[in-house]
Amino acid sequence: MIQNLEWYRVFYFTAKTGSLSKAAAELFITQPAVTQTIKQLEAQLGGQL
Repeated sequence: MIQNLEWYRVFYFTAKTGSLSKAAAELFITQPAVTQTIKQLEAQLGGQL
């Protein structure tokens, strides 16, 4: 099981808004931080989201 639930939160906002930039704005983080988080989640799950 993934230990970092923040990854799921970032993924949720990305899916909800349909945009990495919009998700970053809603989460008050940078777009590169969103991208990196999604990459980490993909690596942990072993597939592309």
